[in-house]
Formats: sequence, C-alpha cells, structure tokens
Amino acid sequence: MAQPAPILTSAAEMIPQQITGLRQTAAQVVMQLLRQRGGNLQGKIICRDLQFSDLLAGTVRGVNSGTVSSTYVSLIANVTLPVNQAVAIFGIVLYDAAPTIDAIKFQLGGAQTMGWINIGPLQGDNRIARGYHEPVYWGPQEIIQIQAVSSTSQSAGNITFDLLGLVAEPTGLNVAPREDLDDLIAAVKSAGMISPPVAVPMAIN
Repeated sequence: MAQPAPILTSAAEMIPQQITGLRQTAAQVVMQLLRQRGGNLQGKIICRDLQFSDLLAGTVRGVNSGTVSSTYVSLIANVTLPVNQAVAIFGIVLYDAAPTIDAIKFQLGGAQTMGWINIGPLQGDNRIARGYHEPVYWGPQEIIQIQAVSSTSQSAGNITFDLLGLVAEPTGLNVAPREDLDDLIAAVKSAGMISPPVAVPMAIN
C-alpha cells in the first residue's frame, strides 16, 4: 500500500454522522493495514480507541504536555510500532484555556510528512476544544513522529492535548470482546430490534 500524499487541511468540528463515517473508514483501513503487513497474525483483528499510553508510556488523557515554540518541535518522537499493531489518528483535543499550538505535522519516521494540519481555527473560537482531520496511518514496525509549532506571535510554552485515533491489533492483546454473544447480537440486529441512531446536534465544548 502506497503512503498517502501529504495532506494540508484544517481541523474542524463535524456532525455525529461524519465522525462515525470517519471512524469507520479509519477502522477498515487500519485493520487491513495490519492484516497485510503484520507478522504471522492468528485469529481476529479488532480495533480500539487510541490511548496516549500507546505513544508515550505512563501518560493519561488530559496531562500529556509538550513544549511548542515558533519552530516545529517533536511532541511524539520516534515511536516504533510493534509488529502486531497499526495506528490511525484523525483528531486532536486541546485542554488548555488558551492553547498555543498553531499547526501539527504527522510524519512517517521523520522523513515523510503525511499530514500537515492547521489548528488555528480551534484557537479562533474558545467554545471549540476538539478538531477532526483526514486520517493518517502507520503500519506495523513503522515509526511515528508528531511535531507541533506555535504562532510566531506566541512565546514558547507547554500544551496539554490528546489525540483521537484507533489501534488495530489481535484480539486478546489488550481487549478481548465476548464472542459468545455474537450470535445473539446478530439475531437482534437482523430482527430489527435495534433502533437506528437519532441525529442530534453535537455539543460544543
């Protein structure tokens, strides 16, 4: 699978149906990426939410901080994925009251910029805390590097953030869904007993 051409896009709010579509696309791609490039995988592949501990050991949501300045500096540097995982990232959450981050780059090993995302629109409206963008992907044993820069009018400082994404991995590695309920769930769905989701306005953070 060829790596995608560089993407330059603005992070933006999305309605729930768009977010669902984005996650579904990312899940399908990242699972296929793992199936094609992972080493001797046995059994099912599942997709779960990305945790910051997948990228930085010992970190938790809301306390991941990094220093940014008016030049690009690494937030996540040279994280090599294991042979049994693939990752997709498609959003960012900013926790600071006045975020200093202006743009973010997603790189493959520091040599290829796969995504170049303008975060400025998030800072332009203090009601908005998260943004979504075209997914970027890393396959097994590929190196994740994420860089950020602040506006030239801002001094260097720490940012507190989170990344929205998915991890594909073999079932049982970290998550083991209940397969004994598969037939029951399928029967309920086929009988039409599960109502379709109702579209509601997305809350503004």
